[in-house]
Amino acid sequence: MLSEKVCFSDKLTTNDREYCQNASEMLKSKSLYILLERFSNTVIKENPEYGDFLNRYFNDEGYIDIWRIPHLLLDLTNGKADCHAVLLDDEIFKIKFMSFIGKFYNYCIKNGNLLVIENDKFTDFKSNMFHIRKNQCLYNLIADTYSKIYEKLNSYGNIKRGDD
Repeated sequence: MLSEKVCFSDKLTTNDREYCQNASEMLKSKSLYILLERFSNTVIKENPEYGDFLNRYFNDEGYIDIWRIPHLLLDLTNGKADCHAVLLDDEIFKIKFMSFIGKFYNYCIKNGNLLVIENDKFTDFKSNMFHIRKNQCLYNLIADTYSKIYEKLNSYGNIKRGDD
């Protein structure tokens, strides 16, 4: 696997200096936070009910703390969801959060330009091969991470927690 990290910019892109190895690295990346903030601003304008949702569940002293979302996602992927029991036991939250996360997943994929090779690079076999493999790793990481998040969200509460 590549030793670089995923770089999230205005769009989800990769570069030679940054490439995540796992879900934890991706969910902790500053650039993911920035992408999530841009997405949130966009989705709130298009669907005001998401603004109400974010304000209700992620309000911290008068402002929406969007950075709490990757922390929740990270805890879900690491099996430490019990510290979010109040949220995750709320079925209304879970349903709307799954929808929000699904829209964010689509945003990442649509804005990712995955597998796009620049026209001036078509004849550079080595560069194309590296670019395609790098994007394949990125796409797999995103898909694996989101499927794990959905699995954990769906199963939360169905399995007895230690405090029951």
